[in-house]
Amino acid sequence: MNRGGSIRTLNSFLRGEIAAVASYRLALAHVVDRRTEAELRACLASHEEGEDRGLERYLHDVGKLDQDSRRIVGREILPEQVRTHDWLSDLKLRDAGLRDAG
Repeated sequence: MNRGGSIRTLNSFLRGEIAAVASYRLALAHVVDRRTEAELRACLASHEEGEDRGLERYLHDVGKLDQDSRRIVGREILPEQVRTHDWLSDLKLRDAGLRDAG
């Protein structure tokens, strides 16, 4: 892929990251549990958008990048996407378990 196409794809990733930051900040305004707050702050520092959709988009679109960009995304960004995706999935399960038990 050419640099122009890579830049468009990277800008798409960036728009998702900006949306994620806004979502995390909104969620943090409503969290009362200190542990959850700390974990959300860690995710906020890392990035992200609807984690399922964001991870799916990274995995799908990384192949559209030029080799250098693909290497950077694969080494620096994608591992953080996976980490926050997994954490939020665990949080959803934990929250669902608490509601079912209550």
